[in-house]
Amino acid sequence: MAQVAKGTIAGVKVSSTDTPFTGVTDISGVDRTADAYDSSTHDMTGIGKQYTSGLVDYGSVTFTVLYNEIDLTTLTSAIGYALSKMGSGNADVFYVTEPKGHKVSFSGFVKSFKPRLPVAGLKSAALEIQVSGVLTETAATS
Repeated sequence: MAQVAKGTIAGVKVSSTDTPFTGVTDISGVDRTADAYDSSTHDMTGIGKQYTSGLVDYGSVTFTVLYNEIDLTTLTSAIGYALSKMGSGNADVFYVTEPKGHKVSFSGFVKSFKPRLPVAGLKSAALEIQVSGVLTETAATS
């Protein structure tokens, strides 16, 4: 089971089942950035610009994971499944669940896989997921 930050679990849904990534060491994202549209006109009073908020871009989420070669080609592992879908044009549901139950899930696809191959030590990779659409958040229960 992929455990981070004393119990945080991250993974992807495989056949409607939450399947955790193994060896997650870091998670960055999910950011929220709203588009800002200039709604100023020359008929306005004053010289300050006015803006209107637009759509929200959730950016990308990067999971840093430890892995071995078998993980990359095994479709039953979360990382193998996610990589097999890279470039397919299809999105999957990814999730992060915190220890007290707060869960964020989102549709997305693998945007990049950047392995780090140390001379001595464990292999790791940055697995970047591009968020597509809206987030679903579930509040913690305790």
